Amino acid sequence: MATSREIFMRNGYVEASMDTIAQHSGVSKTTLYAHFDSKEALFNQVVARVVAERGSHALDALLDVAPGQTLRQRLVAIGCHILERLLDPETSALMRLCVIESARMPRLTYDGLGEAHRRLVATLARFFRDHAQPAGLHIDDAREAADLFVVLTMRDFMLEAMLPWSEVNTPDAHRQNAERVADIILRLYSSPGGAAVTPSVRLESV
Repeated sequence: MATSREIFMRNGYVEASMDTIAQHSGVSKTTLYAHFDSKEALFNQVVARVVAERGSHALDALLDVAPGQTLRQRLVAIGCHILERLLDPETSALMRLCVIESARMPRLTYDGLGEAHRRLVATLARFFRDHAQPAGLHIDDAREAADLFVVLTMRDFMLEAMLPWSEVNTPDAHRQNAERVADIILRLYSSPGGAAVTPSVRLESV
């Protein structure tokens, strides 16, 4: 998989051939096709693997709730982890490649990126189900809340990530955005009847 990633990144999707990938991987083309029925399937798997590797650190952070942290502090940390891991130079370069190639092949990378997004949302939903109510949040649909959190976290950075000269993809910018998103979630899902959310409620380890 590492060899395939390197060849796609160096040559682009169109110029990367299954022959070249098989040769550099030390396997036959027949063996390669036994695992991936097309170049698109292989590329989708490469994308999914890169995003999953970066996202796994963010997912681990969601479940590793340190005693004494408030829900707001945890949400800010989650947002920062997501941006740090998913927008590092290699992932951003891969996403730029996806954008370039998707003009000719709209469904390219859809499966890989979609699966990574669903995995992240599912983990966030579990986090909300475990920790929202004790902190004073009222969330009927944890998956919907998780999806909103991811969208708000990523939306201002996705276009910037496509630009190699961008200056907004910095730790300070990540934290400012994460704090804004955490505050939006806390306000949006505060308890019914106008009761203020209690951001000072501290979370226990799961």
